[in-house]
Amino acid sequence: MPATKDGASKELLNEYEVIIKKNMTKTKNGTEIIGHVTTTERNRLEIIYKQMNQNQRDEAKVIFTKKIPPFKKAIPTEKQFESFKDTAKYGVWIDDKKVKNEVLAKYKAEDFSHFSISNLRYTEEMKKNVMTMFGLHSMYAFQLDLMTNTYYENYYKESMAGPDYDMFYRIKYDKKRDFRMLIN
Repeated sequence: MPATKDGASKELLNEYEVIIKKNMTKTKNGTEIIGHVTTTERNRLEIIYKQMNQNQRDEAKVIFTKKIPPFKKAIPTEKQFESFKDTAKYGVWIDDKKVKNEVLAKYKAEDFSHFSISNLRYTEEMKKNVMTMFGLHSMYAFQLDLMTNTYYENYYKESMAGPDYDMFYRIKYDKKRDFRMLIN
């Protein structure tokens, strides 16, 4: 989606800001975010964004990027699946919910259509906070995310049915860095 040369008009930029302000909320710590907009508002924001020049896009709080394709199927091998039961090594999430590793005894490797493993690198303070949050006595080195077959099928269908562009709320830290939060 290349930026236009002349950019969006002042009227369109004002409309863009009105939609954003209407949907703005604050978190407990006072950070302003946008959690959800209507389909009509989302479509209007995208139309306006596509008319912006690069300078206007650089200042926009809501941005659009080409949608990332859904994950391909990745079924763990039996050997991998057995290793996931190691509580010292893996923290386990099934269908986006944290579970105890023992829950894996109720499953077989082929019950899952996708898995991903994240290497966790914590400072000691972060490690302590995570252990407190999840009631852990020890800390694992990897986060394992598993999708059951049904969950994966629903995830895949939703991903393919959605718009071609993802919408993000951008929180700028400084001129070089920002944080992007997906808006559903």
